Amino acid sequence: MARSKESIDVFKSRITRVQGFARPNLFTVFVRRPGGLQDLLPEVGSQFKFQIKATSLPAANIGTIQIPFNGRMFNVPGDRTYEPLSMTVMNDEKFDVREFFEKWIDLVQHRKFNYARGGNMSYFSTVDVAAHQRDARSGGSLSDARRYRFVNCFPTNVSSIDLDAASNDAIEEFSVEWQYSHYRVVDNKSPQEK
Repeated sequence: MARSKESIDVFKSRITRVQGFARPNLFTVFVRRPGGLQDLLPEVGSQFKFQIKATSLPAANIGTIQIPFNGRMFNVPGDRTYEPLSMTVMNDEKFDVREFFEKWIDLVQHRKFNYARGGNMSYFSTVDVAAHQRDARSGGSLSDARRYRFVNCFPTNVSSIDLDAASNDAIEEFSVEWQYSHYRVVDNKSPQEK
């Protein structure tokens, strides 16, 4: 193993310049209510904020196109693809959050009939995932380090909830998987979107 010739003080000074490391447990998710669900849970407003146990920031994937040339393959960039956004949701005792997602999926594809109740695509919305800075000096709310806005989102999977008589020291959880057309980085320093 190679030894670094730098001291711990040099390492610490470099960390201080970048204001520390990002923490994976400092995040907030905002789900904007789709147009087709304006009547569901009106008390939560247009942005539905609930308890998320885990989610992920998006991967950046660009496919490749291989072009044969003199017995070798020359790679050129193809199309960008997006992996589904998934999150683990902590269920509330009144099942309001679960009902919200079940009704949203019902808008996309009715469970009894083969049609979309949303009709004119009123089931699309946006989801923001904000990673926060760990800034205890300000005393106020945590500021965004980076915010991703997922555009034209709709849920495609609301997972089952496992019920177990022996699980008396756990809370109910379920996962939601989303599809979206693209995402944007929302700059917290200005109202412009990148």
